[in-house]
Amino acid sequence: MRSLTLGAMLTCAALNAAFSVAYAQDDNSIYGTHSVVFQPVQVGGELQGCTLVYRAVQADHAYLDGKPVAIVGNIGVNRFGENVLLTLKIGVKELTGDHPIVRPNFAYLQTKTKSTAKAKQLVKAQDVDDRFRLFAYSLDDPSVLGMFDEIMSTGKVTVAFNRKKDGMDVLVPVDINVIDAEYPGGDRVVRKRSKSTAMDFSDCVLTLLTDAESSLNKK
Repeated sequence: MRSLTLGAMLTCAALNAAFSVAYAQDDNSIYGTHSVVFQPVQVGGELQGCTLVYRAVQADHAYLDGKPVAIVGNIGVNRFGENVLLTLKIGVKELTGDHPIVRPNFAYLQTKTKSTAKAKQLVKAQDVDDRFRLFAYSLDDPSVLGMFDEIMSTGKVTVAFNRKKDGMDVLVPVDINVIDAEYPGGDRVVRKRSKSTAMDFSDCVLTLLTDAESSLNKK
């Protein structure tokens, strides 16, 4: 836990040194990130997790002949007893027609050099909130911690999923700095970007890891 906390502190310090500016960019496309919102998780007033609630759209060429799909869920760092886990919650929705959110068969996180696709899951993938699936990985795993640091340093991550066992993966890039989007008409999307979400998330993670280490030291 000490090395984990140190690594997180270095990441958080780098993010806190960044200058936060919000601005809009007209991307002229529905494809891409539509919003990422920071949300802490508290139980009985005590911090138990930090999450980035995301919403993104991608063309699904693997299963739907290029029709658009939305992924919704969150990427988080959460305490489960004495363990601190990196988590991915995901649901998938077809945007053409009246379709509900459904669980993927499998999903993982990926950065330029790291991935959780083969990472050991500390707890088995769980079905949650009726239509979502939750995956969890130990931050004690050097590859998982390295990927987390890469996410925080670049502000980018790819959420990948498949709909059936051994099926093709759909890769959906997520930009953490896209905090909201407006829709003036047609397929036009104006995305609002800011580093504030990443900074709030990093501050939360630092507090969570510090609290977890203090709890361990008291035992």
